[in-house]
Amino acid sequence: MVESHTGGMVPATTPRLNEAIAGCVGAIRRVVGWHVIAQREDTLAVDGNGERVILLRTGRIVDVTEVTEDEAELTFRDDYTWSADGWLTRKGGVWTCEDRGLTVKLTHGYSLDEVPELVGLILDSVGELVISPIGIPEKIGPFEIGQIQSRWLSGQRELIEYFRPGSSH
Repeated sequence: MVESHTGGMVPATTPRLNEAIAGCVGAIRRVVGWHVIAQREDTLAVDGNGERVILLRTGRIVDVTEVTEDEAELTFRDDYTWSADGWLTRKGGVWTCEDRGLTVKLTHGYSLDEVPELVGLILDSVGELVISPIGIPEKIGPFEIGQIQSRWLSGQRELIEYFRPGSSH
């Protein structure tokens, strides 16, 4: 994918290419607080907030398969509803106030073809890192040479912030 995106300037066999991709994806994850790319199933332990609505640490829910509150399984539509933007709404009451009082099993994230602008940002960034005279960042003890975030996140903050849970789409 990187090779075709860069017109062959960055071959798939480039040393540490996967590390560079992982570094860019990780930098995005640190900014928005969740993985964003690739739909996956997760079980989230969620602190209750004592309110009717709670925002999960995800910006895109595909499906919720189970919600438990204080270890009691809840029923979709009777006890709660969910939105694709990451919100869970408690019906007929409020969520627990207990830390880790909710467990949510869900599928969330975007497939690669749903976020071409984000994939393009990552591929452009990886291409720049590899072609750069500094090259792919390297860790030596506590020091990191060629900081990934400082190179490209600052200029793309608005696009990346779009994927933060609770942002208005």
